[in-house]
Amino acid sequence: MEQTTLLVQFALDDGRRFVEALHSQPEFDLNAAFWHYHSDLDRWTLIIATPIVDKAGAGAAYERIIATIDAMEPPFQWLQFTDVYAKSPNDPLVVAARENNKPIAIASPGRFVRGTYWNEFYIDEAYLYYVA
Repeated sequence: MEQTTLLVQFALDDGRRFVEALHSQPEFDLNAAFWHYHSDLDRWTLIIATPIVDKAGAGAAYERIIATIDAMEPPFQWLQFTDVYAKSPNDPLVVAARENNKPIAIASPGRFVRGTYWNEFYIDEAYLYYVA
């Protein structure tokens, strides 16, 4: 699939570096991080789940996300701010990701998931970096 090839070739390394950078920030409580392919939009989004969304709002989470992206050296080759969606750990898709996947440690290799259901969500494709 062309989208998967694009994700593998250009986005996985950027996504991993970004997730590790967020996870290394003590004030950024990362709950889950995964690429999710939206077949209806024909695009991949990087889901970042953090309780910051519940405590201080999505804007506060995006401020930290943007600051992290801007501070990366070397800069990302592919990842852009518009690819990242900040979500609450209580978001139904994030809850489904946790309930339907074994925990993945930040230092572990990621894992592709294809053609399955996470609760009521059909997952065309996803790539999991971290699931608490």
